[in-house]
Amino acid sequence: VYNGTNVFAPATEYSVSGERTQTEWSQEVRLASDMPDSIINFMVGGLYNSSKVKTRGDAIVPAFTVWNQTEVKQDGEDVSAFGQLTVTPTPQLELNAGVRYTEIEKELTSLIMRGNTVVPAENGVNVVALIPRNRTRVKETNTSPEFTVSYRPNDDLTIFGSYKWGYKGPG
Repeated sequence: VYNGTNVFAPATEYSVSGERTQTEWSQEVRLASDMPDSIINFMVGGLYNSSKVKTRGDAIVPAFTVWNQTEVKQDGEDVSAFGQLTVTPTPQLELNAGVRYTEIEKELTSLIMRGNTVVPAENGVNVVALIPRNRTRVKETNTSPEFTVSYRPNDDLTIFGSYKWGYKGPG
């Protein structure tokens, strides 16, 4: 500052940080019959899964050009019930039919990014909400069927055809 004018020279700054915590608990229970003298057997069961995810990230590269802070907090709960029926009319022929019902619920409690994007300010801080407020809670249900026909003409050969429908819930 030698001529009476304020000169601003920002320092070069690099910063990266991160934090990720994930806790998940899952349990599946099955009950299956094994009745060799019957042509009908079954399997029933259920699944419970609970998950919590926390993610945080910061970036400042270089100073006064980019500053981001992303925080994600997500809680999830999955519940499934399933069953399968096996019919063996002959020793060579086996028919299977099953179904799985799934209910998934996720709650996103925070997803915010702050930065140099021009956005209407909230409390004096520019904020970009990355998801609409009405999408912070997601609940989905699904019913997935499956059918299989197996034919074993001898001990070394199995011919089968299957129709299975899978489901992957929201992440």
